[in-house]
Amino acid sequence: MSEFLSFVYDLLIRPLEIVFEVLFVVINRYLQNPGVAIIFLSLAVTLLTLPLYKRADEIQREGRRKEKELEPEIKRIKKAFSGDERFFILQTFYRQNDYSAFNVFKGSVSLFLQIPFFIAAYQMLSNLPALEGASFGPIKDFSQPDGLISIGGVAINLLPILMTVVNLLSSAVYAKDMNRRDKIQMVVVALVFLVLLYNCKSGLVLYWTMNNVFSLIKNILGLISGKSKTKDASPKEKIKPSEISFFVSEGFYLSFLTGLLIPSILIDSSPSEFINIHTIINPVMYILHALFISIGFYVIWFGVFYLFAGTRGRKIFRIAMTAFVLLATADYIFPNIDFGQITSQLQFEEIFSVTTKSILIGVAIVLAAAVLAFVIVKFVKPGGVTTVAWVFCVVAVAFSAKYIVDINKEYDEYTVGVNDVGDLGWTLSKNGQNVVVLMLDRATGFMFPYLMEDIPELKEAFTGFTYYPNTLSYGIFTNFGSPALYGGYEYTVEELNKRSSELLVDKHNEALKVMPVVFVEGGFNVTVVNPKYAGYKWIPDCSIYDEYEGITAYNLKGRLTSIGEQVYLESDEDFERNLFAYGVMRSYPSFLTQFLYDEGRYNNCNLQGDKSEILGQVIEDYNTAYGYKSTFDQAYTELDSYPEFTTVTDDDSNNFLFIANDTAHEHTLLQLPDFEFSSKVDNTGLGMEDKESFSDLNLSDSYIMAHYHAYAAALKKIAEWLDYLKENDCYDNTRIIIVADHGRYLETSNAYHVPPKYANTNCFNPLLLVKDFDSDGEYETDTTFMTNADTPTLALDGLIDNPTNPFTGNAINSDEKEGEQHVFYSMHWKTSENNGTTFIPGDWYAVNGDVYLPTSWMYLGTW
Repeated sequence: MSEFLSFVYDLLIRPLEIVFEVLFVVINRYLQNPGVAIIFLSLAVTLLTLPLYKRADEIQREGRRKEKELEPEIKRIKKAFSGDERFFILQTFYRQNDYSAFNVFKGSVSLFLQIPFFIAAYQMLSNLPALEGASFGPIKDFSQPDGLISIGGVAINLLPILMTVVNLLSSAVYAKDMNRRDKIQMVVVALVFLVLLYNCKSGLVLYWTMNNVFSLIKNILGLISGKSKTKDASPKEKIKPSEISFFVSEGFYLSFLTGLLIPSILIDSSPSEFINIHTIINPVMYILHALFISIGFYVIWFGVFYLFAGTRGRKIFRIAMTAFVLLATADYIFPNIDFGQITSQLQFEEIFSVTTKSILIGVAIVLAAAVLAFVIVKFVKPGGVTTVAWVFCVVAVAFSAKYIVDINKEYDEYTVGVNDVGDLGWTLSKNGQNVVVLMLDRATGFMFPYLMEDIPELKEAFTGFTYYPNTLSYGIFTNFGSPALYGGYEYTVEELNKRSSELLVDKHNEALKVMPVVFVEGGFNVTVVNPKYAGYKWIPDCSIYDEYEGITAYNLKGRLTSIGEQVYLESDEDFERNLFAYGVMRSYPSFLTQFLYDEGRYNNCNLQGDKSEILGQVIEDYNTAYGYKSTFDQAYTELDSYPEFTTVTDDDSNNFLFIANDTAHEHTLLQLPDFEFSSKVDNTGLGMEDKESFSDLNLSDSYIMAHYHAYAAALKKIAEWLDYLKENDCYDNTRIIIVADHGRYLETSNAYHVPPKYANTNCFNPLLLVKDFDSDGEYETDTTFMTNADTPTLALDGLIDNPTNPFTGNAINSDEKEGEQHVFYSMHWKTSENNGTTFIPGDWYAVNGDVYLPTSWMYLGTW
């Protein structure tokens, strides 16, 4: 489908398709029977469209009455005149009688309405995963034609025939008093539907059959009630242009808010995350599709219902639309729910809760919006409201334009050389000295010993390592916690803020270069892989190393995957649809939020039930999940490739390797017992959460369980790499530091809450594992107080005499670790907004001693 036709589809069909699938998902969620759900869906759509068809019937009766009234005179004119004279006389006659040649289409209004509804139902039900293998009565599989009758080995589909019979009966009742032409038209339409649907999936045919049944019931009830089909339509007050402008301006504002502004703000937070690595589509295209769907929803289809409503109905519509505008604006600007972080699959990392207070606030906002809307419609002239609404539209578009420019800019930077990876890999030697620093993003320190107990083979793999549980990070996100890991104590948040005349991005880049430059100047071959946030970009800017000969730097981020490309290619349409749904969710009352969010599925039919071939993991509980989390897959595939990327030489060269990896960061449920990446996870009955040794971890919490699984998978793949180094005789001569930039907020019994903010000690506790040269024996635990800022000191120890920071001239050591440490708590993790010369103010804590003792923590205030 061309992009133009795709946008037309977004305007006219997708809004209806989304309404249909939301209705089906909700009904089927409670009934757990696709057949019954289809019947109720048909009933719901019939009731929803009843006002439309009621008005369409009136228009058709009015058109037929007018035609019948004028027909004798028209025949007389046609008989008496010919050529141009006939044409001009007829035109004059039509004008005098307020009749247009287009009035002939009034008799087909119902048919025109049926077309988009039919296309939407056809598209939705033809691709509905819930119908696969579902049976209903004698129908064995809703995803196939019914084939209920077999004659001589030939299957005959009974349902389409039944559908046509009901359709003809309904038409006969409806067209009882119509002329022959209209009756023939109805018969032809019924036969066309028979041909179109005869070999279609029986689920779709059942839906349309029930539509005809409900239409028949409606027509019979109309006949019984004594309403004559030839009765003149009740007079309708003409719609004033000012009222149309009023409605349209508010419709466009809601469209720009939910389909343009909210999605553009979201994607601008980190554009590179929303680029499909296999299609390389500009994320702006997703926003445009969401916008067109939104316009189709709020302007076109709300507009159709508005135009077909009576005088009173239109007034109610105007009040409702004004209330929507006030409500959506208030709910988005002043959210009363803490959503937390969101992934590129539009799924919130943590399960957010809607409190009773939030619900009450939401109800209060709805009531206030309704009252204010009534007052506005009652006492304010439509022109004034229209002007304000268009001003809101201009503001929304102006802000969106700014975000879209930023998205375009980052997209252009991302696509430069995106496929130019170069030679992947690194070299370690058997006879020289190798230093490896592996930054495992978000690997929480306290969880490590539990993993070692759960996966016994890790103990054998991690021989010679020392685990430091009492380790501190200086911030809870990468932009706060990683600079000190890269460059040492001169790059803690506090020290970076002291250099208030320099940009944070420059100081971050400087930290990233400290170890590589010191090692390359010390005669080491240096390789840097995935330098996190280099250039403050999601896809790191490796050009920061270009001026240094001997440093090789490149990105693996997003380059590797084990998922078939088709999964990525099929994800775009669902993403466009869900992006619109996200905008709706963020602008609707808090008491509807969880219903609209639907655990990250947004009531999308493709993301329900056993549908596993989707991009984005849907976690149902702590034991079951389905779908592919692409960000985990990419990071996990990187780790899996480390043995392949590692070249071991027989020379005596010295090598420094720095790698950052996100596997532990991308919390994901995996298939036990081997923590395998799978599109359908079911660990029911395996009992991992019941093990006594895990009582402190609360693994019945799906969020904690998902972190535990991702962490376990990361360590298992690292263990395979360590075994590879042992097999190739370059383990003993390699110093390995595995360290995290920060921990994670995990609600476990051993975590101390650090008041007054929503934080606990797990946030500040990164993993720190160190294996020195020629270390052997089982891994050990050392409770010495450490920080991740010790990494440069540990890496350089004994290799470079009196190492100094090449950018400041100061000695690289851990002297600053003595005494009180100051750590920073802030939720401003986005480098797109926190990129000035100092970090946006946050909360500070003093830590002195064991990071897990409450007495070690003291709140210092906000600055």
